[in-house]
Amino acid sequence: MTTFVPGQTPAPGAPVVDPVEFHAGPPGGDVTAYLRAAAYLSRRFRDQTIEELVENRHRVAAPSPGADTALVLAECLRARRETALAGVAVALVVLAGLLLSFSTALFVLGGALALRLGGSVSRAVVSYWSARTGGDAGSPHAVLSRRVLSFFFFLLATGLVGSLLAAIVSATDSSGSGNSLDPFGSSSSDGGGGYYPTSSGLDSGAAFSWLAFLVLAFLLLAIGVGMRVRVHQRLAVLAEPGGGRLPVGAPPSLTDVFTRIRENQADAETVYGAFRPFVGAGLPDPVWSLQIPLLPAVPGQDAEPLSVPQLHARIAASVAHLAGGTEYPGDLLHRLTVRDRLVRSGLRADRVENWHGQLSEQELSTGQRRLNASWAELFDRAAHERIRRYVEVRAELWERQVVASFFLRVQVQGQILRLEGLPFVLPPVSEEYRLIDRTLRPNVLDLAVHLWRGLVNIGRDLSGFLLEPGLVLRSVLRGWMNQVHYAEMLRVGRPADHSPRVSVRELGASRNFEHLLQELDVERLFDAVALRVLTALVAELKLAGYDTAQLETAAVKVNIAHAVRNAPQPLSRTVPQPHLGTR
Repeated sequence: MTTFVPGQTPAPGAPVVDPVEFHAGPPGGDVTAYLRAAAYLSRRFRDQTIEELVENRHRVAAPSPGADTALVLAECLRARRETALAGVAVALVVLAGLLLSFSTALFVLGGALALRLGGSVSRAVVSYWSARTGGDAGSPHAVLSRRVLSFFFFLLATGLVGSLLAAIVSATDSSGSGNSLDPFGSSSSDGGGGYYPTSSGLDSGAAFSWLAFLVLAFLLLAIGVGMRVRVHQRLAVLAEPGGGRLPVGAPPSLTDVFTRIRENQADAETVYGAFRPFVGAGLPDPVWSLQIPLLPAVPGQDAEPLSVPQLHARIAASVAHLAGGTEYPGDLLHRLTVRDRLVRSGLRADRVENWHGQLSEQELSTGQRRLNASWAELFDRAAHERIRRYVEVRAELWERQVVASFFLRVQVQGQILRLEGLPFVLPPVSEEYRLIDRTLRPNVLDLAVHLWRGLVNIGRDLSGFLLEPGLVLRSVLRGWMNQVHYAEMLRVGRPADHSPRVSVRELGASRNFEHLLQELDVERLFDAVALRVLTALVAELKLAGYDTAQLETAAVKVNIAHAVRNAPQPLSRTVPQPHLGTR
């Protein structure tokens, strides 16, 4: 393979590599694949995704730029189903152990509990000490301290749990007749239970108890290791080219949920509630606004009336021109898209499918959903406080890892023009979910690693597996109760809240940029949009015969965007902030 060098002619027939792409390095991974991996790497992400989209299926799914919400939800359901099946398998093994050898099963569970307690206490101690001293909980010193503390607390917990279990077994031991709850124990020479060694060593009953101990422990360990290998295999598949788009079957009972998500996730309509009109857009920058009086350019001469729909159209066309041309093909402004965004309340006394998406239409040239032009003009002229039309400017940067959105709106009333801009940034997917970029299909060495991790984390694995069936049952019950309440609200004519609380893209996001270059690109995008919007307004007001001195001053001072963005916001302490990452 030959790398093309500027000024040189490549050899005939030789494959040529774009030098820019070659030296820029490989692109980042698939956002959808990262979020699907999060279904296995984070129980909180999985539970909150299911809570938002399944337990509250009456809500409108929030937009998730760069991600396929339906695929992520399907992966979360699959991960929960597999973990719940592992929990059922653990429960059956434990039940069988209790029935066959009660004392043996107690000691196995006690050892697992001791491991769980030791690990939990050690992590809590290290985290507390790191917070007090300002240290890094992930540093090599902290990791070593956590391992030493884990071993210490394991020994301590083992002693406490062992003493407790020995007391339980002694209490259940019938005097002189062996362990009445252990069908495989036999009387020893001192009349004690068959589990305890005698002066002459272990008798046959005791030996069988030790064998039962090993078998039970092996089965529980095998379930944990098997699930670890299974998750490793799935993460490796998701990381492979095209793996992030592998279809996952949806449960038949949720067909309507997946259908609505796929149909409406690209709509130009946003449903708001709880102080969050732009759910899914990420973290807000301070509001960018400008207000000027509409004075005629020539005193005493009337200017033409301004039309808000016309101003919005002029702004949209001017900003969209930033993405035009063929020069500098890799420039971030070429990825800029402009369309309408309708914001309205989610309180409705009607089912969501009867009103949401009714105002959007398919754009044949791009395949995107857009707001119908007639509806857009109607809402502009109505200027209603509960339903607003914005010009949405969006760019998905760094292989769609960073999403920058700018929502623009013009208001004209009482000879005053107000320009309102709301910038939002959606940071990259959390680094812990990008683990799959380094994940290969498991080999023999990986199996050994999983065996060791399954052994030292057997307590955490077992408790997690046993908890999952209960979480599934709780989720089903909550979903059913929410549906009953929703149906009753509509039956009596009361408005129900259909607004989303968070998007899956926000749940999987970090709170920071990955590096400085991403932040610089977002700032450049916002500055370019602000400058182009001001320039378009200057041209439109001049054409209508208005004085544009204030607007021209703002347009010349490009740093106005920085000044306004960094200005203190008086409401920042009272208005709830968007939630990124799992709670």
